[in-house]
Amino acid sequence: MNSPVHITFLGGLGEIGRNCAAIEVDERIVLLDCGQLFPYKHPGVDSILPDFKWLLDRHDDVEACIVSHPHEDHIGGIPHLFRHLSVPIYGSPFTLGMIKAKLESHEVELPPLIAVEDNETHEIGHFECEFLPVTHSTSGGLMTLFRTPQGVILHSSDFKLDPTPVDGRLTDLNRVSDVSNKEGIRLLLADSTNAESEGVSLSESEIGPILEDVFTENEGRRIIVGTFSSHIHRIQQIADVATKTDRKLAILGPSMIRNVALARELGLLKVSDSVLLNEKELKKFRSDKVCIICTGSQAEPRAAISMMSVGKHPLVEIDRNDTVIFSSSPIPGNEASIFRVHNNLVRLGARIVHSGKLKIHTTGHGKA
Repeated sequence: MNSPVHITFLGGLGEIGRNCAAIEVDERIVLLDCGQLFPYKHPGVDSILPDFKWLLDRHDDVEACIVSHPHEDHIGGIPHLFRHLSVPIYGSPFTLGMIKAKLESHEVELPPLIAVEDNETHEIGHFECEFLPVTHSTSGGLMTLFRTPQGVILHSSDFKLDPTPVDGRLTDLNRVSDVSNKEGIRLLLADSTNAESEGVSLSESEIGPILEDVFTENEGRRIIVGTFSSHIHRIQQIADVATKTDRKLAILGPSMIRNVALARELGLLKVSDSVLLNEKELKKFRSDKVCIICTGSQAEPRAAISMMSVGKHPLVEIDRNDTVIFSSSPIPGNEASIFRVHNNLVRLGARIVHSGKLKIHTTGHGKA
């Protein structure tokens, strides 16, 4: 008789955040993601983590952790868990680069970080794991096929079926179909974020031309763009438009600087050194020929745009010649903070462009 497979969810069901599941065969566990949840109804609480007690009570049974992609709701809990656990972490090179930086910033000893490439297969614990490319609003997302004694389990990761992704990396439905026809898929663990939304999600590559129109309409003004620091495809399009409209680029915000450097090092982001301004050059360069890409699209308290909005950024002082673009959509619970930043920027004279006015953002999740 084949061994049973047990799946224990420590978070991520019925909520957006703290994705974490333990897949177990013969009392050997592989962890799938380890995220955090950002609360918006709990004043004074910064984040909510999965309950790790059950896992830590069985820490000797844990073989490894597989990470699907580097968003905080999938990696944010790793520094907290890995203070007490040290097992290999598997993920794409970009995902592991972000995890490494996060662990180092929390002064947590690095476990083995094992990079996997698209369509590779690894023996992990009692599972054969095949990793497939998936399109999402970050680079290097991976679906995982777990071959188990009870059949194939497919974990979709966060995904959308984008026919024209910026990096050309399509969700590998052909391989999913092949496995389904030849082996069968016993269980599907799927992203359901936009399951109640009908239609088709806008392709990421459709955002670039709209951004170009905004840049053209704001010729003669400094342009500041806030977006997610892990959204390398969006950053690529902003950089391309800035170059096309004869602007230099400045990158601000620690996480933005770090992730841009990582993506360039891995060849995921194509930006020439000649286009980039350092801090000293930014202060001296003509402001109407500059595009600043920075953090703060969600009004995070210490992020670049938030600091600019209250006149506390050391390099950028907002005035009536600035256009600030929020190339994102508000995460639920952040709306009031974002609107407050908008209002502060307008009081300082800035022109605001956001996704409520123009299609300068698209979801990374598919619709029903």
